[in-house]
Amino acid sequence: MKTSDAFPSKYMKAEDFEEGEVRILTIRNVEPEELGQGQKKETKPVMTFREPNTKPFVMNKTNWGIVADTYKYGDDSDLWLGKKIALHVMEVEMKGDIVRAIRVKTKPPVAQPAPKPQSSTIEAEDELFADEPAASMNLKPGDVPIPSHQR
Repeated sequence: MKTSDAFPSKYMKAEDFEEGEVRILTIRNVEPEELGQGQKKETKPVMTFREPNTKPFVMNKTNWGIVADTYKYGDDSDLWLGKKIALHVMEVEMKGDIVRAIRVKTKPPVAQPAPKPQSSTIEAEDELFADEPAASMNLKPGDVPIPSHQR
């Protein structure tokens, strides 16, 4: 049993990430929440995401600064809504100890181009329409031919 299984958290933790994993997420909201109990209770910004089944992320000043400055999204978190960020885990120093922590990557995520279809897929589609002349289908520019399997 892992620690994260024994003590599940409502919020995203470093233990939730696989080794080397990077998560690209879309910001839904950033709202202050009271965290902790008793004298340790404090209000921190919590980021939620559009992707389903993604835990909220408790922001710290370092991550806030990376989103605001490096990503050039600005210091007002209302401007971040709908923007993408990349999260990963790295070792950091905290109170004299080295610990694993979630960090916003210092390079914004780059949109990946859509994969090109494999040639076999295109050839298979071409074969579907090979015996149907385009003229007989009454196509206009931009129309997509739909094969008729009735003869």
